[in-house]
Amino acid sequence: SRRCILMANNMINTNTLFGFDDNPIPSLESAPTTTPVEENVDPLYSYVNNTEAWKKKYLHPNVLTGEWELITDDYGDEIHHWKMFTPGFCKAVIDEAERQNKWTTDRHQYYPTHDVPLKDLGLYEIYDSVLREYGFPIASKLWRLEGKSWDKHMTHETFIIKYTPSSDNQTHLNIHHDQADYTIHITLSDNFTGGGTWFPRQNKLVKGSVGSSVLFPNVTHPHGTRPTLSGERYCLISFCSRGPN
Repeated sequence: SRRCILMANNMINTNTLFGFDDNPIPSLESAPTTTPVEENVDPLYSYVNNTEAWKKKYLHPNVLTGEWELITDDYGDEIHHWKMFTPGFCKAVIDEAERQNKWTTDRHQYYPTHDVPLKDLGLYEIYDSVLREYGFPIASKLWRLEGKSWDKHMTHETFIIKYTPSSDNQTHLNIHHDQADYTIHITLSDNFTGGGTWFPRQNKLVKGSVGSSVLFPNVTHPHGTRPTLSGERYCLISFCSRGPN
């Protein structure tokens, strides 16, 4: 009957509505109150419109728990680390940096690096939100940092560094102090030999796994980067500084 045909046409496929994949649920033409999903948007840039889906796709499940004392480990000597991002995020960020090809070599006066700021890639605001939810609070918890200067008023300079064994590129970085209160270092790749962050005072060489975050204070932890011997090493670096009270 006509009534049955109308009912059949208005049925919603429950496999689509309650899909088990990681993709956002598509809008349905038969539901005009649903906000359409914008087409042709790179998932890496979809944080604002699809925040929870973005987090599920790109953040490691451990960090989503918010249990900082359970998910962080210590290399010793106040060098902390935890799983921050998925390999999918790391690959997407590297691919985007190479696609836009906005690498610089002279941004820093004393210890310049072959890098690109996240602002130049259009990713700063997204990463700022991630740091304020999953980066700064971990440092504050571990080191008992209190007040707005260590929370809402924190600032950061964040950029991607690329190391290769080529003489036309950067292979290493001399021992130095970062101009910040502390640094958060994300390992983006592992298809290289050599490399690693060397802390001479602590006598430690740190090589994180892809997606892992390393946190260390700066005034007590001079450090440098050992030469990359083969492949390409990518790192995501945040110089984190407290703001006014």
